[in-house]
Amino acid sequence: MTANGAKEYTLQQMEDTFGLSTEDLNQLLNLYLRKLPHEDKLKVSIANSIWYREVGRINVQQQFLQTNANYYGAKIYRSSFDLATLPAINDWVKDETDGMIEDILDEIPDETMMYLINALAFDAEYLTINSEDQIGESTFTPEDGEKDAVRMMFSMESKYLDDGKATGFIKDYAGGRYTFVALLPNEGTSVSDYLATFTGESLHAFLHAVEETPVFTMMPRFESEYKIELSALLEDMGMENAFDEKLADLKGLGHLRKATSISVVSSTRHSSPGMKEGQKPEHLRLWKLPWNQLPWSHRQSDWTGPFSISLSIPKVCFPSLWEQ
Repeated sequence: MTANGAKEYTLQQMEDTFGLSTEDLNQLLNLYLRKLPHEDKLKVSIANSIWYREVGRINVQQQFLQTNANYYGAKIYRSSFDLATLPAINDWVKDETDGMIEDILDEIPDETMMYLINALAFDAEYLTINSEDQIGESTFTPEDGEKDAVRMMFSMESKYLDDGKATGFIKDYAGGRYTFVALLPNEGTSVSDYLATFTGESLHAFLHAVEETPVFTMMPRFESEYKIELSALLEDMGMENAFDEKLADLKGLGHLRKATSISVVSSTRHSSPGMKEGQKPEHLRLWKLPWNQLPWSHRQSDWTGPFSISLSIPKVCFPSLWEQ
């Protein structure tokens, strides 16, 4: 949405980072939004909004607002950015994520003129749901050495992953369009060190190198949460000007009453509720089996250590979502 207000080299850097022109990206994402599933057992929703300060300090370009309303369904809010605005923004995010994200902002700085907010909610059942007799108590020891009592889920899966540095499995959600991925690094390798070895291309290739074989899994019921400030990451990807007060050209968004234009993107945050299964994601066991043998009779990978989880990976543009 911000790119629709960027100009000159600031816009060029954004388009180079995206790999598409803003016009093409608008059309692609509009199509993506219109094709999101909204079914009983699978719901993916994306909501967008633009909030800008109303007290005579900013003139917002109407074309910028209209373009984002047309392509992204962005709701427009003019606000005084006073004590009532902070809970209003947080309540909007909470509503649009079905209560999964309660607070995206802690404060509104005096110099802030505008917020562009995107809220994504993923709510789905597994294609095969664990029955009560597939859930039991167990103990897990995370990287800090402290033992935790957890509720374990046991299941037989069929999509096995192994790149020599980690093993894992893929579990389908209802409808088969999205999948859950769990990866267990080899003993002696931390999750962060293992994930640092991936590029986008190598991760994509690994997750498509699936071996169809019986896999007996033991995984805790869990709840995960993830927050990150994306500004430095986007700068590293080549989008530098938007965050530089002297170089940013964002006059397509609007003009400050006492300045030539909105000067800079000051912050880009991502907050994700991840996935909810009732417990923290800290333990995984895998047994890979040939189709003609019983679950515990063949090769076994068993390590009571942390693992990495991912809710899909899309083919197009969202790195945390895998749509097949």
